Order: sequence, then structure tokens, then C-alpha cells
Amino acid sequence: MPIAKKKTGVTTPPTNKGASSGDSFMQRLKGTKPAEKKAFYPLPPGQYEALAYKAEFARWEDSQKEAVWIEFVVVNDGALDGKTSRMYYNLVDAEGNASQGEEYMVRDFQILGFDYTQFNSQTEFEEGLSEFFETEAPWVVIDVKKNGKNTNIYLNSIMDDQENKPDSPL
Repeated sequence: MPIAKKKTGVTTPPTNKGASSGDSFMQRLKGTKPAEKKAFYPLPPGQYEALAYKAEFARWEDSQKEAVWIEFVVVNDGALDGKTSRMYYNLVDAEGNASQGEEYMVRDFQILGFDYTQFNSQTEFEEGLSEFFETEAPWVVIDVKKNGKNTNIYLNSIMDDQENKPDSPL
């Protein structure tokens, strides 16, 4: 719905009559719990120890886009312990064109010790990917960099002493 303009040039939102009852909105609002303090904001730029504890292959239904994401949880950082963030490897764009994401993903899989070559099908790969990160949760160092409005995460290295990795704060 377009924004209505007053003569002063200040924009005001449309009335949205009939879109939702004010009473039901207030009921929802009063029953809404606040977001966790660490939720919904990117990590500030810097270097962090983290556990790579979850990964998934993703396919968008409305396009040909495919990606793999790895989710990290920050450890050994006091105030940011438990903050999660995802790194995406874009494999195929919305038009079906291959991207360089696969090359970066393969490099990072080698660093993490994930042997993707053992799988013979995409289904096996997807199951193996999830299982590896859920069971191994490699302890890593990630770099967070700000690029304009985007925040990017890069795998820096894997920690040498995996036997003594910290517990997940989740």
C-alpha cells in the first residue's frame, strides 16, 4: 500500500483499515516475549573462537538458488558467548548459474576435516553434512568483516587442540 503524503512533505503510513483488528494486535503484542539479548544482530567485526555446530544444504523454492550454510556459536568471548552467526556458500544463483561458492566451500571443508567425497548422492551429502557438524562441532577461528551494509564471515583456521574444545553455550 503506498505511503500517503501530507502537504508538509512528511510521510505518514496508510490507515490499513481491515488489515487487522487493533484488539487482536494488542493481544499478540502483550503476549509477545522480547527477543534474546544476543539475537538478531550481526557479530561486530573481529576475530572469534567458535564452534561450527550446524550446517545445511538450502534450495529456494521460488528460484534455482542453492547454498550451503554453516552456523557458528561464539565461545571464550565473555559478552558474546552464545551468539550465533551463519556463513553462506552460494553455489547457484537464482538464474541457475554456478558461482565460486563451491570452491570456497571445498577449501573450508578440507580445513574442517569434512570428507564430502565419501558421498555418492546429494541426499547422502546433505545427511552427512548435518551429521558431521552436529557430532563433531569443530572448534575454529572465524573472521568477521563488514563490507558496506553486509557482514561477512570467513573461516580462518581450525584450533589445534580439538580434544579440549569448550562446551557449547547453547
